[in-house]
Amino acid sequence: MDQERLFRSILQEKEQNSFVDNILNNNNIQMHGSLNAYCRTSYDPSNNDQQQGQSEPMSNALAIQDMDPQLDDFKNKVKIWIKLDNEIKELNNKIKVLDNERKQRKKYMMSLTPHILSYMNMNEIEELNSRDGKIQYKCSMIKPPLSQKDVKSKLYNTFTENHDELDHIFSAREKIQKVSLRRYLN
Repeated sequence: MDQERLFRSILQEKEQNSFVDNILNNNNIQMHGSLNAYCRTSYDPSNNDQQQGQSEPMSNALAIQDMDPQLDDFKNKVKIWIKLDNEIKELNNKIKVLDNERKQRKKYMMSLTPHILSYMNMNEIEELNSRDGKIQYKCSMIKPPLSQKDVKSKLYNTFTENHDELDHIFSAREKIQKVSLRRYLN
């Protein structure tokens, strides 16, 4: 089982490295969509009489040459973004492993807690001292958090006549547009 997992991780790492190498190759970054938005005006250095705003048909190669500094900057930013995305995915995988360890320890700790609490309660021990700190037996009263379901039911019970207005309050919440980048692996 460990050999299979090791083999899979090596293949996955190899695949990611080849993906990054392909991305870092300038010929592999393709711009989808219309380049015409960038190429509305063409510039011919040999024609001094040319006026700004005239449109002439241009090949994509010429358009890319005209935009070379901006395009190179764009490509570099895309490369950095992809590299950072890969690093984040690698860190997230490490976080998953650590989080699983933390969950196992927390689960074991939670299984020990009732035994410690009952012993401290039976023997009226309020505080335990150790080299690493104190463990206190503490009893407190708390209120559960409010959920939207609880709020709705309490409001409907209080204001029995105004169900439509209450429904409108909950359904007419403002929607906010969120714009983001998302990466899909082939």
